[in-house]
Amino acid sequence: MVGSGSLVREPGSGWTVTGALDAGVPADAVPRLLGARLGNQEIAEHLLLSLRTVEKHLAGLRNRTGQSDLTALIAPARRYAADR
Repeated sequence: MVGSGSLVREPGSGWTVTGALDAGVPADAVPRLLGARLGNQEIAEHLLLSLRTVEKHLAGLRNRTGQSDLTALIAPARRYAADR
């Protein structure tokens, strides 16, 4: 996602970014996309982030939830995504 700009889906042309980008990512963006079965690279592309930034977000999620690996986050992330 973008902070001060906006990410708009243009029919037939994919995603278009308007405004300025910043590093602000909504707190629910990474787990929501993980729950939607996107891989790390796909999440990075969707949110316009580097792969390393996505990996850091996922590491933070593992630390906050006490999960030791990514696969342990997938089931709760899917439930979370289904609620959105």
